[in-house]
Amino acid sequence: MTAKIVSAQNSDVVSCKIQDISETGASIRVAESSVIPTRCFLILAHTRFIYEAEVVWVAYAQRGLRFIQAYDNNDRVPSWLEPWRRNGAVSAQD
Repeated sequence: MTAKIVSAQNSDVVSCKIQDISETGASIRVAESSVIPTRCFLILAHTRFIYEAEVVWVAYAQRGLRFIQAYDNNDRVPSWLEPWRRNGAVSAQD
């Protein structure tokens, strides 16, 4: 499963693969050189769900995320996240 990591602090976007996901968090794989902020948003390409998350562990290219809040397609999200939801994590930034 593919997803994007975006940050509220800047316009950086990181592609990732979801290794495992549950209601409370996810294990993701990114390029080893990728920098992910401690607080970020995980946007699932196939469902357009958005999770506000916190990085809780790092092991080389893998990251462990703890979900802080989940947004489904009916929930209001911060306005800067709306284009990401509409485009299903596919953006002109790719």
